[in-house]
Amino acid sequence: DPEGQYWWLAEQLGHEIDGDVQKRVGRTSSQDSGVAVDADVVVATASLEVGFDDDRVGAVLQHKAPHDVAQFLQRKGRAGRNPATRPWTVVVLSDWGRDREAWDAYDALFSPVVPPRSLPLDNLYVLRIQAVYSLLDWLARELDYGKSSTWADASGPADLLASEERWRQITADRQARLATLLTSLLREGPERSSFVRHLRRSLALGTGPAADATVDKVLWEAPRPLIGAVVPTLRRRLVDQWQGERPASDDAGVRTRTPLRDFVPGNLFDELLVPDVEFQVPWARGDVHVEHLPALRAIREFLPGNVSRHFGVWASSKRHWVSLSARMDSEGRHAIDVARFGGMAVDEITTADGVVRIYAPTRVTLEPVPEEISDASSMRADWIFHATPLGAGTKLALSGALKGMFGEVAAHLHSQGGGVRVLRYAEFGQGVLWESGKSTPVGIRFESQVSEMWERAALGVEIHVDALVGRVVAPDFEPELDAVERTEWLRDLVRDDASLPPEVSTFERAALADCAEAFAAVWDWSAGSPSGTVFLDEIKRVATVLGLHDPRNPGTLSTWLDDVSVGDAVLLHVVAARSAIRSETWESWLTRRFTLSAAHALVHAIASGNSHVDPEDLLVDLDPDDPLKFFISEQSPGGSGQVEALTLSVIEEPERLPMALADVLRPTDLERLDEQVRMVVDCSDPGVLQAVSHLADAWSGGHDDVRCATEALDVALEATGIVLEHPAKVALTTRLAGPGASPDFLAEVREWLVRRDHAQESSGLEVGPRTLAALLAERSEADVMLHLDTPDEPKRARAIANVLWPWGRLARSNGSFNPFSDGSSGSFALLRQHWQAPVPSLEFSTWNDEQRDAVHVLLRDKGEVMLRTRSADRRELRAAVLDLHTAPIEVGPLWCFPEVLGIHDRGSFVEVRMILRESW
Repeated sequence: DPEGQYWWLAEQLGHEIDGDVQKRVGRTSSQDSGVAVDADVVVATASLEVGFDDDRVGAVLQHKAPHDVAQFLQRKGRAGRNPATRPWTVVVLSDWGRDREAWDAYDALFSPVVPPRSLPLDNLYVLRIQAVYSLLDWLARELDYGKSSTWADASGPADLLASEERWRQITADRQARLATLLTSLLREGPERSSFVRHLRRSLALGTGPAADATVDKVLWEAPRPLIGAVVPTLRRRLVDQWQGERPASDDAGVRTRTPLRDFVPGNLFDELLVPDVEFQVPWARGDVHVEHLPALRAIREFLPGNVSRHFGVWASSKRHWVSLSARMDSEGRHAIDVARFGGMAVDEITTADGVVRIYAPTRVTLEPVPEEISDASSMRADWIFHATPLGAGTKLALSGALKGMFGEVAAHLHSQGGGVRVLRYAEFGQGVLWESGKSTPVGIRFESQVSEMWERAALGVEIHVDALVGRVVAPDFEPELDAVERTEWLRDLVRDDASLPPEVSTFERAALADCAEAFAAVWDWSAGSPSGTVFLDEIKRVATVLGLHDPRNPGTLSTWLDDVSVGDAVLLHVVAARSAIRSETWESWLTRRFTLSAAHALVHAIASGNSHVDPEDLLVDLDPDDPLKFFISEQSPGGSGQVEALTLSVIEEPERLPMALADVLRPTDLERLDEQVRMVVDCSDPGVLQAVSHLADAWSGGHDDVRCATEALDVALEATGIVLEHPAKVALTTRLAGPGASPDFLAEVREWLVRRDHAQESSGLEVGPRTLAALLAERSEADVMLHLDTPDEPKRARAIANVLWPWGRLARSNGSFNPFSDGSSGSFALLRQHWQAPVPSLEFSTWNDEQRDAVHVLLRDKGEVMLRTRSADRRELRAAVLDLHTAPIEVGPLWCFPEVLGIHDRGSFVEVRMILRESW
């Protein structure tokens, strides 16, 4: 119903709503041991994705957009294990951020392209951890442990592991035998040889020079060498019974019998050597439990004012937080004493505003959340990045086209005695406090008390990591400004505008930017810029059309839409974004955007040929003081092996990197979606139009009819030279030729796109799907095709937006996610404007002697060439490849033949890369 209270889904699934029948609700997270078998509903985290096989599960309800396509497929696959059932998958999304992006690309969510994933089994970081486990297994085998555990004996002194004297003495005797065997292992002899054989076998390292080198690295090379660090450390602790480093009786390592926490993580997916924070958590019956979290996560999850259920294990109603202090600073922010986090001073940083001392959190006492405070209360730290390379590092050789983009790149590795000291800290935080149903914007500021005086302070973490440190070559930006750049600049101006009232939230700033985009599209700029009053009236109208403002139920955004100062500020940004030239601030923003994009592209290019590296595990940061300098760092201290693997890839195969970067910068399937759908919409071929019409009619006949109609459409498109990739095929079959689509719908959509082109040309800004929908809100001609019965403008705009597909900035590749960044994003499209292809290209439609001679010249001069034809001419490309393999090239006294390095067959073109290894 209009109030959103028609609970049809539960009834469709066979559950009673009106009757007084309570449902058993269970929960499963990483803190739970299993699943409640008698539960009707299970609220679960990613812990229940793989391995849960219960044929009673009939529906999966996904809250918010999934982070990973493969995980989402596993998750929704938990329902319908019984083939006789029809499982449901429901995804509930908000109107913001990733949720909005997922909604705009809803067809890709249910018919996705799953990228390949690889396990870093040969990663040295992983091997070092597994080697410690192998050592414990070998000790147990050599000493015939039986039912006892070397894990337990290596986790703490005997008096903490056993409460009774008899068992305490037995444990101490076993630990003494362990220490004796470890002493023998430190010397050359049969014990060392036996352990090395066991290590090779247990880690499946095999034999040969490569295996020998890996064994030597694990045994002797930093960081955390087995013989150089692990064995001596364990032996010392066993002999001295942890004297000088005695753990507390409630220490997590002792309680869970987890040994050597400085060499192996406590749990499978825990980070190693990450500073953690001890939490005093209120528990049942007045008890207090001690829990631990990594320091960075502790700051993010328990920033004062942020409500969390992380430790609400024993009761679903249990919530915790660090409360906001009553003391306020001069700017109305809550002043938070770092002593509440057990702050330990780690450094002092000199900023433009003075010196700020950084404190690392060590212990926090949590409090129950008052009933009047809602779960929606949240806070976000304003993170600052500071990095100091330790040493000069190893400069990587950059060749070819890379020199035009990167000035230098250096690797700073622990294995070479280096690394980078990284500080991530926050002096301020901001968010929203929901109390008694009302939201209040709040800010916090950290301070420390020194001699009864309050001084500036920040809460942060210091870690030493492996990193790549590089600089890009200062780009010479083209004077022409494209629509996407203008729109991104407008959105950043609104997002970061300090003149807007502090109560304007991040979501409301995004909504104001949406309204500004829509206004720019509908306004007649030939008449000049609007007045402030006209602008306020118009953005309120477009906000209503976009569904951001409801006159019957105005929210906080409505307040800002009536605020003259807010309207003037947003109008000023719209005018600035339409400027014909870039301001100095604009140039600086674009430079940092270019640097961020280049760093993301570099890490993806190097990782593309290395199965031991996941780019999503690396963080990209920009130097706060140098817009051309970037850091690509690991998240775990001491080196997790990923940056080292990247470095070795560049050192061993430097010639591969330029082409790998070129591959990364290729437009993605999603970026080509608009071009390919537009080709179908603009196509006037009768065969294509008839095939689209048949597909729309086929849905009533079932899946087989749809499959046949889809294949017929592919054939018709190929006959006209149109090749669609997976996203375009899915968009065509679900949005334009889905069930109930009119035969004239393509012609209607063609009119929409013509309107988009005109509006974009007039405003100079990009016209996105939602903006175009607002622009077409008055087009009643679309009602019949959209199956609308006398709709108002907001309803018509929503229906049109649901048909449209992502394009422009919504479809652009921006790089990896950094949770500690300021929200800035990169743009591979920006890089493409400044990237020089490393391999010369030759495009042709007919292969002949003249084309062959041109290819031979390019191969002799450059050594490589890219042959390129349209998909319809792929037979000519095949003929070219065969001909080049039979017609030799004269290179000095030699007759040589080129080799095929790769084929790229995606989109409207097919490319073949060829190399002549004998070129001079």
